[in-house]
Amino acid sequence: MKKMISAYFFRLVRSYEIIAVLILFAIASVYVTSMMLNFDPSIKLIRTNDGYYGGRDHSVYIDAGNVKQYSFESLGASAYDVARCHSEPIPQDVYDKIAGPDSYNSAYFEYHALMYVLFYLHLLPTIVIVLIIPMFLGKLFSDGTVKNLVACGHTKIKIYLSAIIFAFILDALMILFNLLVFACYCIYYEWKPPVYIPVALTLILLSLLLTFTVTSVSVAVLFASRNRVISAIAGFLMLVFIFVPNNIVLDLYKNNDYQPEPSEWEEYDRIIEEYGPNVFEMRVDITELVTRTYYNGKEIIPSGNTLPAPARAALVTICYLDPVLCKRENNAGGEYLAYRSGFYSINAACNVLWILVAGASGNRIFKKHELT
Repeated sequence: MKKMISAYFFRLVRSYEIIAVLILFAIASVYVTSMMLNFDPSIKLIRTNDGYYGGRDHSVYIDAGNVKQYSFESLGASAYDVARCHSEPIPQDVYDKIAGPDSYNSAYFEYHALMYVLFYLHLLPTIVIVLIIPMFLGKLFSDGTVKNLVACGHTKIKIYLSAIIFAFILDALMILFNLLVFACYCIYYEWKPPVYIPVALTLILLSLLLTFTVTSVSVAVLFASRNRVISAIAGFLMLVFIFVPNNIVLDLYKNNDYQPEPSEWEEYDRIIEEYGPNVFEMRVDITELVTRTYYNGKEIIPSGNTLPAPARAALVTICYLDPVLCKRENNAGGEYLAYRSGFYSINAACNVLWILVAGASGNRIFKKHELT
């Protein structure tokens, strides 16, 4: 199998059209990452002559000369505290630095710029891989390579596994390249983002698994049909599926979320006025796909879903079978909550399930086909 994978890479470097696609991917990665970093204008100030007014009354002028003074690296708080701020109580002095009424900094926006980049690491690799699979691996059938491999004694399962492992390696290399581009931008802009490693690694893993899912389906369709056009169509449909922002079942479920009455907000408003916002703990209820708000262990704002229990369980199960659920259900600031609650773990397991199902199905059909 190692020899076959090595042979694929040898053929890859001699395939000018694939090299051209990969070069375009590299250029697009640099451009798209730059656009994503526009989420927070303070990131780029160190390399420009621009400036802007910030602060609650817009009285603070920020430019390249003082931008670091108001950034995360000068805040004196940890990335862990920035990630969980507004999700659970943190030391009050730290909260005052991050979000206090008398403080101004860009840590919150820097954190979300980082999350935005990590959330969409799969964006370009999925597009590129659905092009490479029919263009490159499709030639294994059109030029008789698969038939020759079988004639040489290689089993069909080895041929299939070598192809999918080769594609997975390309996926991982493209994800890694995106991360290297992002790291280069951080160095160039002298930016030290608030990287809370557990959440960051989880998002990288989710992007990688989502790319693997798209790859597994595309390879399965190619080997099952032995047709490059059908594989390309399947890849295109997968791209449409993962980039559509909504899930119809999730929308149906969310339309039945409980809406608190104005009177049910009174205690919450009283606590905010008396103690401030740094006393609430948010928890994601993964059984109902809702976020609950607690104060001293008591739920403050009633929440939940109004559907009958059987319908609720069925719809939640269907939602969890969506490999892109972590993207569709993501709320700004909710990454730490999703990580802590196990929501991301469920989504990772879902992707592993689809990778295995697609791979097993494609291999089973491929084994039954007679090569002509």
